[in-house]
Amino acid sequence: MLLMSISPLPPYLLLFRDIGGLNLYAWNTTVFILASILSSALTSRLLILLAPRNSYLFATLCFLVGSIICATAPSMPILLVGRFIQGAGGGMLLALAYSLVRVMFPQPLWSRAMALMSSMWGISTLLGPALGGIFAEYNIWRGAFLVYSLCRHSLCYSTVYYPS
Repeated sequence: MLLMSISPLPPYLLLFRDIGGLNLYAWNTTVFILASILSSALTSRLLILLAPRNSYLFATLCFLVGSIICATAPSMPILLVGRFIQGAGGGMLLALAYSLVRVMFPQPLWSRAMALMSSMWGISTLLGPALGGIFAEYNIWRGAFLVYSLCRHSLCYSTVYYPS
């Protein structure tokens, strides 16, 4: 339990040494979660306005832009803006994934689809701190945001150029 509670500390220490902002430490996670909650609440409206495919593309672009801002942030306030945009995209992506299960899958597969998506929380809980530790070990905290950017860029590319 103690290891899990201190595992995010090394990347944050690198971040503070690089761009400062120790007084804004708590806002890093708070801004992300706040944006995620707000945007997930607005996802039903997004689905009505843009339809599923374009909603996913919009949410992915938000996450991508937020990740790029975070990766290139010269100061903590700019990083917080990036985290807000990233959180908004993440909240929309999460809500879209769960809300579209009934649309994308036949009824007998609903529980399997939900179980598969829910299992990703466990996998991310195991892999997240380990990957964060690797980025911290090599003093490349910006690399975490760049990896997000590359993954989201490939998703946007495949959505635009391979629509079906």
